[in-house]
Amino acid sequence: MTHWFHRNPLKATAPVSFNYYGVATTPAASKVCNDLRLSRTRLLELFTDLSCNPEMMKNAADLYFSLLQG
Repeated sequence: MTHWFHRNPLKATAPVSFNYYGVATTPAASKVCNDLRLSRTRLLELFTDLSCNPEMMKNAADLYFSLLQG
């Protein structure tokens, strides 16, 4: 069994663009995709931010997951 995750905990986290040009045809759908991209980027930035507190992390995670759930 290989442990590809043991050296860098964020290694499996690839950038996601949420560019669904053929699928997201309405402005509202494009806004949701843009919000998803921004909230994911912010959440990943908080993982390496030394000044981040648990409340900031919880708020960022809640925002990201609420957008994913709809």
